[in-house]
Amino acid sequence: MANHVGVWWRIGVVASVLWFVGCFAYGYIDEVQRLNIIVSDLMKMCLADGTKTFDSCWADTARWRSTQPTWVTLGEIAVVVALPLPVMWTLGLLVWIMYRLGRWIRAGFAPINNSMR
Repeated sequence: MANHVGVWWRIGVVASVLWFVGCFAYGYIDEVQRLNIIVSDLMKMCLADGTKTFDSCWADTARWRSTQPTWVTLGEIAVVVALPLPVMWTLGLLVWIMYRLGRWIRAGFAPINNSMR
């Protein structure tokens, strides 16, 4: 039975790593795309009136970007992605405990093997 636990442990580690890498990449890409849309809209509004050049509008958006707290750091993304991992491992442990408890209870109701006498 210990071998089965080792297999499930490896599956859990691989799933956790895949979760972390995949969700981290998704979160980073989503944040970059969201901010690119905002900057693009700001550039369009700035250039729409026709009084400013592209370079001056770019400088304005650069000033805006530097003052915005919405630029998420990689550490913040990593923390948000890692938060569900302990919950998932705890749920996995609870499922395993319930499974083992069920097998233990079922073994208590099994008929006694009389051939051993």
